Amino acid sequence: MTSITTNAKNWLVQADLLAKSGLTDYIAGKDAGTGYGKAIYDDFSIMMPSAYLLLRNRNTTHYETISKDGAWVRYLEGSRLDLKDVQFFWGSAAIAQTDHTLLHEDKSKKAELALESIFVDLVVLNIPDGVKLSISLSNHNPERWAAEIKRRVSGIHTFEHLHPENRSIVTKTVEIAVTGIYPEGFGSIKS
Repeated sequence: MTSITTNAKNWLVQADLLAKSGLTDYIAGKDAGTGYGKAIYDDFSIMMPSAYLLLRNRNTTHYETISKDGAWVRYLEGSRLDLKDVQFFWGSAAIAQTDHTLLHEDKSKKAELALESIFVDLVVLNIPDGVKLSISLSNHNPERWAAEIKRRVSGIHTFEHLHPENRSIVTKTVEIAVTGIYPEGFGSIKS
């Protein structure tokens, strides 16, 4: 199994490998985590802080942020009409701001922001455009949140982000199918 480590060079090598892999269908598992989200996308694993910050000022110039630990994302269109034109920071990019939300402080956010956490994984891994993703997710209370998570995550989504190597803004579309919601910690190993 390939693992993304704390070495930035390795992270960029991994992002380049995945972008050039030719893979179009991914099987994945994700655990939103307490403090850190963990995920496996085929042979690539990722872990980053579970922190979120909605960008209320759409003219912000902070979108330069991308690292192995977080990024900026803007939702353009797709199944989640409520997210159209929403921009946010995730992980270290969110923590760098004073008014961020830590998901473990409000467990409902793990369900409400499940799609956003997946986007950032895909951004950091630099997945190619047009990917189909089958993903198992975990939650602290799957009986309560499973239907809501599936509703929020499943579908076709188009978003933009900063390319990890050349720093240009790129647009990608992903089709996501949720294959199951499992007790917390189980989703990341289910795949």
